[in-house]
Amino acid sequence: MSAPRSGPPWILVLALPLLLVGSVTASLASSASASVSADIRAQIRVESAPGPPNSTNVRIGWATGDQSVGEVYVSINGGAEKLFARGRSGSQEAPWLVKGNAYVFRLYRRGRTKLLASVTVPQRGLPSDARKVRSAPAVPRLTAQPNPVPVDDGTGTTSIKWTTGSAKAGEVYVSENGAREKLLSRGRSGSVRAPWIRVGRTYVFHLYSGSHTRPVAATVVRAISPVATRPSSPGTNPWLWVVLGGAIGLVVLGGLYFSRRGC
Repeated sequence: MSAPRSGPPWILVLALPLLLVGSVTASLASSASASVSADIRAQIRVESAPGPPNSTNVRIGWATGDQSVGEVYVSINGGAEKLFARGRSGSQEAPWLVKGNAYVFRLYRRGRTKLLASVTVPQRGLPSDARKVRSAPAVPRLTAQPNPVPVDDGTGTTSIKWTTGSAKAGEVYVSENGAREKLLSRGRSGSVRAPWIRVGRTYVFHLYSGSHTRPVAATVVRAISPVATRPSSPGTNPWLWVVLGGAIGLVVLGGLYFSRRGC
């Protein structure tokens, strides 16, 4: 007696599509997991370049996190990206940073197919550990030495020094006793002698920068005679002789008075 014929494996028929779907899902999940893992390992960072603390150089370091080749692009103030470096990992200097600009460095897979990481250099243009020290701004100056000018015989001499404190050229003018100004010298900075200073006159020096419209510095020069300030000696002061003569006269008159009275 033969055994009864078994029916079709319905359970296997129903399970096969489920197994196929599960296999595909697992494969996709594994691929996504690997991609996410690679993206997590990818990094780009800002490193200060070797040198003095006030150096403007900055070093950019990056790594894709796997065997793929990466490309680093930079955007300045939101402008178009430009290729900065290429490789799986590395470090490269950026010595052209300028204060006041914002720089965004982005790490892509080769061909810019996928963004892996990015970093922004602050708008001040330098990382916090490499700030450039700002010096105090220069100011225009105009001086005369000596002032007042000693004059022994006729005229005296003073030295006029100036600086505009900038890259602009300057012009030095002088006015004598309120008269019309005359050009004395030109240049961003310099020194010139004025050998014509006279007693009783006032000389106003003006420094102009860029145009002869508004002075940026000024100084007033006067002369003084050393004879007028020199202390008088007893031999040249007539009033001293008057006082001495009066004292002697009083002594003589007193002596005569007392001698006549028999004292």
